[in-house]
Amino acid sequence: MTIITTTIKTNSIFSIPYYWKTLVYTLATIFALLPLFFNLIKKEPLFNGGETYALLSFLHLQNIPLYFLAPLPIILMFFTIYFLINLAKQFNISTELTFYSLIFFIISPTFINTYSTISAASIFLFLILVCFYIYNHYFSKTNNIESSVWSYILIMLLISASFFDWISSIFVLGFLLYLYLNSNLLTFRSNLSTPTSNLSNLTSRIFNFRFLVLGAILIIFVLNLFIFHRPLFFGPFHQENILSDLISDFGGISGLSFFALFLFFIGLGSTWKTVYQKKTILFAYLSLLILSFSYYFYTEIILYLTIVIVFFAAQGFIELLKQKWVLSYLKGFTIFLLLLSLFFSTTTYLQRNYHYGPSSSETEVLLWTKENISPESIIFSEPINSPFVNYFTQKETFSSLNDDNYIKKRTTINLFNSTYTSESFPLFEQNNITHIYITPSIKEKYPAQQGLLFLLKNEKFKMLYSNKDYELWSFTK
Repeated sequence: MTIITTTIKTNSIFSIPYYWKTLVYTLATIFALLPLFFNLIKKEPLFNGGETYALLSFLHLQNIPLYFLAPLPIILMFFTIYFLINLAKQFNISTELTFYSLIFFIISPTFINTYSTISAASIFLFLILVCFYIYNHYFSKTNNIESSVWSYILIMLLISASFFDWISSIFVLGFLLYLYLNSNLLTFRSNLSTPTSNLSNLTSRIFNFRFLVLGAILIIFVLNLFIFHRPLFFGPFHQENILSDLISDFGGISGLSFFALFLFFIGLGSTWKTVYQKKTILFAYLSLLILSFSYYFYTEIILYLTIVIVFFAAQGFIELLKQKWVLSYLKGFTIFLLLLSLFFSTTTYLQRNYHYGPSSSETEVLLWTKENISPESIIFSEPINSPFVNYFTQKETFSSLNDDNYIKKRTTINLFNSTYTSESFPLFEQNNITHIYITPSIKEKYPAQQGLLFLLKNEKFKMLYSNKDYELWSFTK
């Protein structure tokens, strides 16, 4: 494989220090811990956003204190960076490109949002990187494929990675298909390098491995289709917006800085001529194409897209460093200003990160709800509140953002906007809705003199608990 090399003068302030790995791990730890630290100071719930709470409810881990789970994203982060560095070595990517790619990744809002919470994307990425590591170390050579223990570990990890949704299953099935087809190549290589006396035994082991891969594919299909009934996508957990979810400067909960995208386009411009000459660049372009297409339909894959974008952004940054300027001090000032802009964008994101909830006032109402209403209750609220309500109350919500039921979506809209009891009350009764959870965002979004907020004045509704504009109401049939 062609080695991707870059040349940066050793006397440059941008040259890579010998302790660059320590620097990467330290910087990653700081940025991942900052949101948790801010929440501790403000005495707010440890994790921001809905995905953590949706995932814990999905895994039935609501009874485990959040403080016990706090180390999990940091552990995932450390191993993910380790495996990314290892994968860069496997692809013969230079130290400079690896270093700057990781730095741009770490300071991106996507990284902060992912590794300051417990997310399905971080777990899936970790499992896939572990599988790549195992495959490269134990199956890339024919004389190592006889390690049946690693075969079973690899397959079990891939099956585990497919449990979140059908999209993750499709990625895993693609990886399994690659393993299945690649075993033919291994057999061909063995004919060239393996003594005849050992060829039969080796071929038998390879056949068993292929049989194991086919079995794993069948297990994934059966479990997801007939037993677990997984959704197409695990999420979303916020109102998706293609632009703001990609460019964090527009107010998104993740994404990248505008200046990172600027470097990304420079990187594209500097590498497109070598796309057919270097396998790594070709793989990066194909990944970018597939992930960009997928992102259009599902912005929750921003983590994987970010990794590819920062790879090209690092290429663009190195290209700027290599350029000769007439005024060298102006070059240094421009690059310094660019880096400062990247960090400023990240700082701005951190300042608004805590607004993504839940707040201590909200959790107080939800915990009261858990202890004081029937387990069979169905709670109506905005779909975006569903992860918090499910986790803290351990009760069923009427609808959620990832609900594909069109009737429920239409009913939710009608209940929020209808002012007539003759329309709303039958909908409450037909869907067995017993409680309504009102938040400040609902009061800002809907007028008080019409729709659901106006109907709450009716005698069939009764406020049970409130705290700072977070309210729980009951509905009597």
